[in-house]
Amino acid sequence: MYLSALDYVTITFFTLDLLLRIIFCPNKLRFFFDMVNIVDTISLIAVYSHVIVKLCIPNEKYKESLVDIMEAIHLLRILRLLRILQKMRVFRVLAYSLKTGYQEFILVISFFSFAAVTFGCLICHLDGKNKILHIPDGIYWAVVTMTTVGYGDMYPMTFLGKVIAGCMAVLGSLISASLIPVFVNNFLFFYTNSNNLSLETKPKAKSKTRVGCTGKPKLQKPI
Repeated sequence: MYLSALDYVTITFFTLDLLLRIIFCPNKLRFFFDMVNIVDTISLIAVYSHVIVKLCIPNEKYKESLVDIMEAIHLLRILRLLRILQKMRVFRVLAYSLKTGYQEFILVISFFSFAAVTFGCLICHLDGKNKILHIPDGIYWAVVTMTTVGYGDMYPMTFLGKVIAGCMAVLGSLISASLIPVFVNNFLFFYTNSNNLSLETKPKAKSKTRVGCTGKPKLQKPI
């Protein structure tokens, strides 16, 4: 009961927030093309549609179709956290770092995908009689192995399969080791520049002078 009341309060709050932002936004077209505003609008439409369906239509009739879809769309409300993250300078610097390093990211992902497909097909032919029977299973196993997750639901049984698994684990570690420093260096570079820029743009406190007993001006500490 209390959770339902809290849900209605939050729905009302976000509805008023969206309406006020629409009313006072100077550029309505740009407002509706913003991803965060699109998520807010879709999630609120899903919320009100879900309430209307529950009140006007029996749940049994739409139990496994329409209502479930509405409840799934409710998860979009989690993306409202992006509005908070957009205000944080660290998040903006991180997003800009990822944007500037997209070429290296695409290169690594392409190499990772090529290795996963190649080793997945290879392990399927060399060890296909045991646990890994199909090529999609082999690619799935290759991705899990290269990311060093290792669920254990699939694993090679032959000697050659184990050799391939070991090589893939090492290769995945090397790919991760080559990718992470690129983003870390970009992030540290932009974050340092962002800190320096924020310090330069802060208004400096002006020093005030006052005359002492000797007639010489004394420097007063900034307040």
